[in-house]
Amino acid sequence: MFEAEIDCNIPGALWCGELYVLEQDVVFPDLLRIDRFCTSKSKKMFRFDVYPGSDFPTVDLELTYKFNHNCSADGETYCVKPKWSKKVNGRVGQSVGFDIDARPHGKPSRCKPPFYF
Repeated sequence: MFEAEIDCNIPGALWCGELYVLEQDVVFPDLLRIDRFCTSKSKKMFRFDVYPGSDFPTVDLELTYKFNHNCSADGETYCVKPKWSKKVNGRVGQSVGFDIDARPHGKPSRCKPPFYF
């Protein structure tokens, strides 16, 4: 189960986001899901099951995300991604949660395509 709570601290603003859910591998991450949305609410919640393929030879999965958003006073698009992935056991139904702070971080830019970190 992948869970994320995204916070946009500009009350009443219409903002949009693009969430890429990934399972990080040694060479290329596996893209598990893409969600695009627009909302005027300050919080956006995600909760869904993900079904990655095998991560042979281990059963551990390293879940992460990339998130493009325009929750900013300038309306520019910014990229948010965690420094570290979160490890879960692929054989046991575990949940992994992320708190995503949608605010301008650094210079405006979109995240690189999902397959490149």
